[in-house]
Amino acid sequence: KELFKSKVPYLPKEVKEDNPSSSSSSSTPSSRYQESHPNEYYENLWSKYFDSFHDVQIPFQSSSQSIRIYSAGNPSSLSFLFLHGAGLSSLSFSLVVSLLKSKYHCIAFDFPNHGFSSSTTSSPPSTLSLSSLSSLTISLLEFLLSDKSSSPDFPFQFHPSKILLVGHSLGGAVATQVSSLKSIPQISGTILIDIVEGTAIEALSNLDSFLQKRPSSFSSYQEAITWCLNSGNSTKNKISAEVSVPGQLKWDEKKEKLVWRTDLKQVRGEMEEWFVGMSERFLASSGTRVVILAGTDRLDKKMMIGQMQGKFQLVLVGNAGHYVQEDEPVITANTLLSAASREDFVMP
Repeated sequence: KELFKSKVPYLPKEVKEDNPSSSSSSSTPSSRYQESHPNEYYENLWSKYFDSFHDVQIPFQSSSQSIRIYSAGNPSSLSFLFLHGAGLSSLSFSLVVSLLKSKYHCIAFDFPNHGFSSSTTSSPPSTLSLSSLSSLTISLLEFLLSDKSSSPDFPFQFHPSKILLVGHSLGGAVATQVSSLKSIPQISGTILIDIVEGTAIEALSNLDSFLQKRPSSFSSYQEAITWCLNSGNSTKNKISAEVSVPGQLKWDEKKEKLVWRTDLKQVRGEMEEWFVGMSERFLASSGTRVVILAGTDRLDKKMMIGQMQGKFQLVLVGNAGHYVQEDEPVITANTLLSAASREDFVMP
């Protein structure tokens, strides 16, 4: 714990001072703006953590897909690529990115039918299959690494010698698959956040009950944030919820309410396929391997044996739920910093 505390503060100073969840009084400019422009306030919170975003057209299946990419930090020899979980968006990594960007370049993108990437005309199951999402991730990296992203109107340069993939839940399955395909030589490691094949498949049995109980709509962002904080199935960190939850919602003109951007019920049948074979692919991958978990009970047999054999670094975060990077951004960020610093000593 003391080691973690010595590396990065809980949150950047400007976030503490301006965020309404901090101890500042209700007379601050940010709180007055939040009260008078609640939707604009929450929709613009991303800019406290990321430097820019850009919507790019990426070849996907039989057409192209508009993908929202967020970037933070200056281009460096090592970059992090963050892959989010099902139903979430890139903004679930906001607090972690804010702690890394002073030293490393961080990029994150929204999967199709998530966040601010466009919805596709094909059925959601085929869009969100593991093979489709992995192909999209590779296509996106190929675009960013090509000369096309070097045009003056593109917001950042991306020519790292090394890329560390960081995936939470579904994003971890995609990261493992992409790494195993070895299509991008710059990928030097895979970091998984609270996702292991065996326990992920077992947990799917409880998902149907959760989706049935989850409200289908909300009258305001604040109502949705409050529900998420109290549900026991989302982040427990109010600061993170205020930036991540709005990215999960969209306005429904007919209902005149906010609804979930991603209909998880429609892709429920695809979910087991995301995780089958994941442990073997991860253990067989080369380079840095790190697993961040909320508890030891999340390790399945294959991963437990692999951990005892020293095949990956295991980091346990006791005070977090499934949304580890949101609940405990400091521990998560320090784990990523340690992985990156080890990569700095290895020649590409």
